[in-house]
Order: sequence, then structure tokens, then C-alpha cells
Amino acid sequence: MPAYAYNPYARQNVGGGSFCVYHRGECVVDVWGGDRNAAGEPWEHDTMAISWSTTKGVASMALGIIEECLRLSKDYAKTRVQFGRPIGEFQAVTSTATPSGSRLA
Repeated sequence: MPAYAYNPYARQNVGGGSFCVYHRGECVVDVWGGDRNAAGEPWEHDTMAISWSTTKGVASMALGIIEECLRLSKDYAKTRVQFGRPIGEFQAVTSTATPSGSRLA
């Protein structure tokens, strides 16, 4: 028996969803469609949905973004020169651009 047979809505042809992407604070993709409930009411632009078990995914994405920001900051501090020295050599930059216990170089 296929896995979707366990979904009580699979046999009723009920289903719908939405997907939205924001870039720099502006909505650039906003797609929705299908049925929002068993009564067959359509999914609309302002339909709210519960999102289960998304915390780990959001947290891992945030961690990945933070790691990339740190990597880019380290690269920039190694190449940006001020007063004849890379800014990564200055104590103020080194202490703020790296987490505790790590080195910029």
C-alpha cells in the first residue's frame, strides 16, 4: 500500500498550499493554490497554515548563514588594507570578527 494512502485527505482530493519568498524585505514569489480544507474552500493569499517541525530547519539555515557571514568577514579582514596593514591584524577587528576561542588568521 502506498504511503499516501494513510493520509485521510488523499482519498478526498483535498489539498493545497502556499509558498512565499522574500528578498531584502520585498515579496518576490507568492504562490498559493488548491483546497484549504475538507469543505473544498480555495486557498487564498491570506490563508494561514500551521507549520509543524520547522524549528530545526530554520535553526540550521540560520547557522549556515552565520557561518558564511563569518567566513566572508574573515576573508575581507585579511584582504582589506588600512594604514599599510590588513585590518584583520588590528585588535579591535580581531576580537569582534571572531567567536571566542578562535583566531582570525
